[in-house]
Amino acid sequence: MTDNSRADLPDPFVDDPDLRRLIDRRNPEGHWLWLGDIDRDGYGVVYRDSYNWRAHRWVWALVHGLTELPLDHLCRTRNCVNPEHLEPVTTAVNNQRIPTWGGNAEKCSKGHPFTEENTLSRAGGKRRCRICHREQERDRRKRRSANT
Repeated sequence: MTDNSRADLPDPFVDDPDLRRLIDRRNPEGHWLWLGDIDRDGYGVVYRDSYNWRAHRWVWALVHGLTELPLDHLCRTRNCVNPEHLEPVTTAVNNQRIPTWGGNAEKCSKGHPFTEENTLSRAGGKRRCRICHREQERDRRKRRSANT
């Protein structure tokens, strides 16, 4: 296996040699891909010290020690456990970095662009696609008229 880690980072496998077989470090983008169990959200999971850890947090703890802050996957790859691809940040910062979170999304769930002309502002800073809103209102009116 190719070692994509920086020389100044401690080797996370010294204290947990079994961990080495659960990580593929041969990825050309430098990801350390978790090969063990994956949870429903796509994050690696490892059972250590009588606790189910998210794998990226376990590797971070082995390299840097524990952190109380959430870890942001800078590479946007949830099953990557490379400590160089992680950064401890607040929950608010982590959420703001999600491309599809709140005001960060460029398109609605159906793919319509959030342009000035096609965006309705809602309470709490939320946005709604005008095209989808019109379609939903049209469908709602049809259902109502069919029921009367």
